[in-house]
Amino acid sequence: MSEKILQRVIDLRIGVIVISLLTPMLCFAQENYSLIRTIDRLNTASEILVSDSLSIVPGSIRAYVIPDSIPINHCFTIHSRSILWNSDFCRERYGGESISISYRVFHLDLEAPYSHLDSLQMAPLLGEEETYIGFDFSPFDQDRSQLSLRNLNYSGSFSRGLTFGNNQSLVLNSAFNLQMAGTIGEDIEIRAAISDENIPIQPEGSTRQIQEFDRVFIELSRNQHRLLAGDIELQNPEGRFIKYRKKLKGLNYQYEDYLGGGVLRIDAAASISQGKFSRQQIAVTEGNQGPYRLSGAGGERFIVILAGTENIILDGRPLVRGLENDYIIDYNSAEVIFTFNTMITKDSRVIAEFEYIDQNYSRSLITVNSTYSTQNTEYYFRFYSEQDSRSPSGLQDLSAEDLEILEMAGNELEALFSNSITPLEGEFDPNRVSYELRQRNIRIGGRDSTVQILVFSQDPEAQLYSAGFTDLGQGNGNYQRRTDPRNGRIYEYVEPDSVTGAMRGRFEPVNRLFAPEKQQMTSVGVLHRFSANTQLGGELTLSNFDRNRFSDIGNSENLGLGSAINFSTIQKLGSDSIPWKLSHSIDYEFTGTNFNVLNPYRSPEFERDWNYVAERRLTEHLVSGNIGISKGENFKTQYQFTGLFREDEYTGMRNLIDSRLKVFNTSIHAIGNLVSTEDMRGETYFFRPSVRISRPIELLEGGTIGYEFDMEENRFTGTESDSLSASSFRNISNKLFLEQVKSEQFRWRISYTKRSDDLPTEGTFRRATNADQYRITGRFSPLPGQNVLISTEIRELKVTASGIENFQPRRTFLNRVEWNGNVLNGALRYGNIYEAGSGQEPRVEFEYREVPPGEGQYTWIDLNGDGIKQINEFFLTPNPEERTFIRLPIITDEFISVNSVSIDQNLNWDPRNISLGESDLAALVKKLSTISTLRIQRRSEVGDRTTDLNPWKTDTRDTNIVTLNLSTRHTLFFNRGNPIYDIQFSILHNNSVTEQVTGSESRGNSEYSLRVRWNISRRYTQIVEGRIVENNGSSETFESNNFNIEGWSCKAESSFLISSSARIRGWYEFDKRNNTLGLTGEAGNFHRLNTELSLRGMENSVIQGRLSYINASTSGPLNTPAAILMLSGLSPGNNFQATVTVERQLTEHLRLSVQYSGRKPGDNPIVHTGGLNMTASF
Repeated sequence: MSEKILQRVIDLRIGVIVISLLTPMLCFAQENYSLIRTIDRLNTASEILVSDSLSIVPGSIRAYVIPDSIPINHCFTIHSRSILWNSDFCRERYGGESISISYRVFHLDLEAPYSHLDSLQMAPLLGEEETYIGFDFSPFDQDRSQLSLRNLNYSGSFSRGLTFGNNQSLVLNSAFNLQMAGTIGEDIEIRAAISDENIPIQPEGSTRQIQEFDRVFIELSRNQHRLLAGDIELQNPEGRFIKYRKKLKGLNYQYEDYLGGGVLRIDAAASISQGKFSRQQIAVTEGNQGPYRLSGAGGERFIVILAGTENIILDGRPLVRGLENDYIIDYNSAEVIFTFNTMITKDSRVIAEFEYIDQNYSRSLITVNSTYSTQNTEYYFRFYSEQDSRSPSGLQDLSAEDLEILEMAGNELEALFSNSITPLEGEFDPNRVSYELRQRNIRIGGRDSTVQILVFSQDPEAQLYSAGFTDLGQGNGNYQRRTDPRNGRIYEYVEPDSVTGAMRGRFEPVNRLFAPEKQQMTSVGVLHRFSANTQLGGELTLSNFDRNRFSDIGNSENLGLGSAINFSTIQKLGSDSIPWKLSHSIDYEFTGTNFNVLNPYRSPEFERDWNYVAERRLTEHLVSGNIGISKGENFKTQYQFTGLFREDEYTGMRNLIDSRLKVFNTSIHAIGNLVSTEDMRGETYFFRPSVRISRPIELLEGGTIGYEFDMEENRFTGTESDSLSASSFRNISNKLFLEQVKSEQFRWRISYTKRSDDLPTEGTFRRATNADQYRITGRFSPLPGQNVLISTEIRELKVTASGIENFQPRRTFLNRVEWNGNVLNGALRYGNIYEAGSGQEPRVEFEYREVPPGEGQYTWIDLNGDGIKQINEFFLTPNPEERTFIRLPIITDEFISVNSVSIDQNLNWDPRNISLGESDLAALVKKLSTISTLRIQRRSEVGDRTTDLNPWKTDTRDTNIVTLNLSTRHTLFFNRGNPIYDIQFSILHNNSVTEQVTGSESRGNSEYSLRVRWNISRRYTQIVEGRIVENNGSSETFESNNFNIEGWSCKAESSFLISSSARIRGWYEFDKRNNTLGLTGEAGNFHRLNTELSLRGMENSVIQGRLSYINASTSGPLNTPAAILMLSGLSPGNNFQATVTVERQLTEHLRLSVQYSGRKPGDNPIVHTGGLNMTASF
């Protein structure tokens, strides 16, 4: 068999294997990489933090400062196999901290040299400079891999495992990972990264670049063909009407080739879509930075945003995501918070566009985009089809009555609901929220009536019902949420207003109904270039939008037509080196009555600009003409006329002049924008002039002074009167600024803005509010190695008119100051961040859900013995088989207006790098080093301004505090890092306050510890440690959660290195705890004796084992939170714990791992848990 034939056989074999692996993985794989590595307490002084043997996955870093869990992902960058600091600022600020860093690696080193045969290691056979590199195949050579290919690099692993025990069910788990790059056959290139191991890591919305872990990537390419599979992203194609941005799971085919003197490009995709588009006008308030919650297109109150699909627009300007930019977003709770760079006022116009997860129906998507381009002409075809399945996905269970409602609704779907009340059957469950239907007599307007209502009931003899409640907004329902300690939500009836009959609740026992939709758009267009400066284009688009696939009613309105044509040209006048240029353009757009688009293609503030609200669809004509003249960059001016016509109901005309002039080193930019409209309600007149003037300052290097003027006057008048209507407004803004930019490290800006707002009163404008706004920003380096950043903004709102309900006088402030650096040759490093602002804080609520043993974090302990799960009866537990509950945050619409303040400080002292002389005192001082960290975050109800700005006001008894997180850690080292001995003394304080729906709760703990390490010899190490601790808690609602536990402990540890492959470690600890609050008198003495052995065998095997004996002597009740916290999963009396782990490398590609853990808690039976895992790598 020749080598060529053999190679083709091997190529065919590997191709079949790859395709067989990729096909099921495309449907079922969980999109994650699995090679996660975590390193704690790094030595962060060096420039390179991590140096791995494999290439690190870009964007996979998760880093936190220990123990405060401060995220610092932004401080690091990846360079192949290494993780480095990305700035001196981060290195100086966090370089002395202990850091936990997690990252993911590929199964291979992407930069390693690769060769199938190394000619340098082969003996020359044909001469001094010639080497034999032939490939001799032998079927008897067992060491050579049959899958070795010259042009394909691949690696991965496949594992199967099981976990079992006498206190839990059998659990099976598996994982598959594959990374490959190279060619299949002779000319098919492949790149892939696949995993089916589920890793619950969600991307964060606090950075400009989204770091997404859960992505499958497969790419096949051959000549002009390219096929992508897995997670794909589709962006807006060229054209006017079809606009979208989709994150999908599916296939994307791309083709590009020369054809008939032109270039043909085809891009087609077929996928499963989860996202649904929504645009929302956010109702902001004065001085409130957020969070602001987003809702779905159908009024859904609680949604999940698809990461990276949002577009936040403020006053017509798109914002940039990131803590250092304009806003951050929590995709899981759909909440937007604006940063210190973007002050939110009553005048802010905020629009959010986003895609959110909609799982009511399965949704499929097909797109085809084709373009054919010649030298002067471009033709394009666009097709988009997205439709929901007519079968619900499971989140919406439709009954026959529901289907009938949807079928008869046609396209009127704004307020469709079905009854959610269902009778309960089977055995009574006291932990299930249930209701009775009862009659209630009410009196409205002097007349009596009887209504049927739901009343919470736990009577097992009565007919009970379950009900799902939908939040319809305050005043739109008859039920309110009842504060109750039960684990679950309970609703109660609220009688309507006795005079008007208006509802006073916000919830109703109904389910919102959603109909499956179908959206299709087909577009053809052409663009012809007569010359480099003259072109003519046109587009024709057909839309098909079926809002309700269950109903045929209104289907005649599904089809709509849109078209556009435009012409533009630029002419040079004269032959100067910088000639005059004359430009003009004409644009016409038509949209039919039933024309629907996927996503809005016009500007976000189009309706505001034209003073109309599209209450119903009409045929529209939009015509515009533009003429402009310019000469270089020093003179530009253009005039634009635009007309908007909506059948006979609306006529709008806009005249716009935009001029730019630079003369005598002064830049002037002036805009005049006048819109006049007429419709059935009356006439409007919208005038918006603006002027920008700036000039450099010769006496100030890099300095600029400027003035900005903005005005909006919008007059609404009725058809029968010239008096101003209530919708009219006028505002005038004047701004002065002075700035200097000498370098990236030295820049500052000072600005003052005065704004006045007028509202109509008795038919004319009168002053309503005045606002003065001051802002100072800057970055300085006062001394080498130091950086100072300042951002301060103050706004004073004054209400000059009486009787304005929506406006209240208020002073708003946003402050952020950073100061970090190092002195004395780096011996003293420090960092400080101070922030103060205002916003709103949601009331926190939690619900506990039962899960299989080992998959949760909490256990339920019935404190009062009533058999009913209450939210104060769930506790964290260290025992895996008891972890049967998870805690889920419940999103509420209850917010508290707060002022927030925070301070973050760190101070590191290490004098080893400075010269202090040779005296004994100098030697002693050099052995002393410290690490201090402080973090305070406080949000309190609006009160005294001085107090709100003071971060040191941390009394947990202060009733104005809504949330508080305080964490301090101070450590003094003596002889730090010495190989013989060292001593460290630490002080730790943590306090927290949270405002929950059930009331305020606080927790705190303090710890003082002294630790001494002595390496008696190379093999023997002794450690002695003592601690004094205090834990306290208080609850506004649950009196049993009030405790104060004081205690102390001492620990002695010995470690002996038996040999290079064996180590034994043992330690004894005595721990004493006592609850000093109340009369219950919980107390405990704990004796802990532990032995740990680690063996590394000669034949690639590792054995690790630990045996623990804990004697718990307690007094007082055992069913209180204080006792449960002291016991921490132990039982009174003798407790035994044992763990054994055996790992063995069976072959080069096969590894076996066996685990066992046993626990004997007091007089209870032994709990056995075992596990087995086999991993094959290739």
